[in-house]
Amino acid sequence: MRHSILMKDPFAGGRMPPRLPVLTPVEKARMSGTKALVDLMAATMVERRSALNGGCTEDDLLMAGFKQAEIDAHKMAARQMAMRQVNEAA
Repeated sequence: MRHSILMKDPFAGGRMPPRLPVLTPVEKARMSGTKALVDLMAATMVERRSALNGGCTEDDLLMAGFKQAEIDAHKMAARQMAMRQVNEAA
């Protein structure tokens, strides 16, 4: 006996369950705490520095998804961590 698709699919004809929101890396770091946020900000600074052959501005961090208050609070710690990573890689 052939089974119809309605018999195989438990959601056929019913409502689909709600989709879970997709979290960005910045949102995940926010939920994990300050250290994760600083680590991600430092990694973004290193990535932008190597990609742009220059530096990473506050506008670059804003475009990456960081809030202005987060940048103001953690930019010095992130900059120090980024410089350490660059110096260790050299």
